[in-house]
Amino acid sequence: MKKIMLTTALASSMFIAAANADVKMSGTLEATLGSGEAPATGVKTNQGSTVGWEANLSWEATKELDSGLTMKAGANVESGESKVMDAPYMTFTSGNTTFGLAQDTVFTIDDSTIVPSVDGNNIEDANKGLGIKFRHNGITIHDSNLVGISNKSDLGTFQIVYSPKVGDASMGNDSDPSSSTKSGSGLAVGFKGSLGIEGLTALAYTNQRDTDSLDTKEISSTSIGATYNFGSFTVGAQQTDYDDVAGTALTTFSSGASAKAKSYGVTFAATDQISLGLNLANLSGTSVTKDEETTSITAGYDLGGALLSLRITEVENKGGVANTDGEAVELRIKQQPTADGNWGEREGRSRRAKALLRVDDKK
Repeated sequence: MKKIMLTTALASSMFIAAANADVKMSGTLEATLGSGEAPATGVKTNQGSTVGWEANLSWEATKELDSGLTMKAGANVESGESKVMDAPYMTFTSGNTTFGLAQDTVFTIDDSTIVPSVDGNNIEDANKGLGIKFRHNGITIHDSNLVGISNKSDLGTFQIVYSPKVGDASMGNDSDPSSSTKSGSGLAVGFKGSLGIEGLTALAYTNQRDTDSLDTKEISSTSIGATYNFGSFTVGAQQTDYDDVAGTALTTFSSGASAKAKSYGVTFAATDQISLGLNLANLSGTSVTKDEETTSITAGYDLGGALLSLRITEVENKGGVANTDGEAVELRIKQQPTADGNWGEREGRSRRAKALLRVDDKK
């Protein structure tokens, strides 16, 4: 009887909490058809063609607390993840300041790539088996469980995040220090915003993270970038400097070694529906034999509520190995329903252009 009463009370409390909070559901579905080569110095092997899917379902609850704070909590279900649910967050907002706990969401400036692209994907996301080593966010800590604070102003958003144990992305019933390897901590500080200039988005962030439990092998990176929209064109560039990293293994400690990742992008809205884009990336370093160079060309067509894109990517000197080249092609269609489950219709050239020529924040 006590067990039944306890269960009933718990269910009732959950119902009351849900009834007093604004709960929203949203999701995305993306399908791809890709074909690529395994980069090689001689005869290249075509890896064939495959169909891929990425499905994402998120929920968010908002509650105005008696203290005057606005509380938000949510999580995510994503295809390909081993966990039933991931990317949890619980934040509290007062005015322009937000603080709280999160994983892989909310506090993500340190994971940002600002260079524009037609399909919203970065060059590293267009791999398709090419094995590209280029990364702007190789030392990001945002996938770990962390605490953070964020402040918004007319100039942009400033964030500070701290992970007490880098690599701990567990979602157990309670905190359990023994459940993940002792791996040291991580800290990230970043800014992203317009700086009060219409059409501009500027980005700057720095990351430091330990690579062992003794906190003696720290790697770090600093990234700066900007994108600017004028009429039908959007241009952007970003550079990330890595310290104490080994070659193209951007998460491995090597005292005194360094690496540099640079990328550039331009997109053009030819019509209300058709957009074209070019992305270039370069990865170099003190122990990189030959600079890795990647070129990606994309064409996109706005179907009104869905985006169809075709991307061709070519890499030279993959992983810093001279004459190790390959190329891949990908056809992608992405649909994004609104919170009410409808696909939604964008209106007007400016809104269509922004949807096609968006700057991707990874998440």
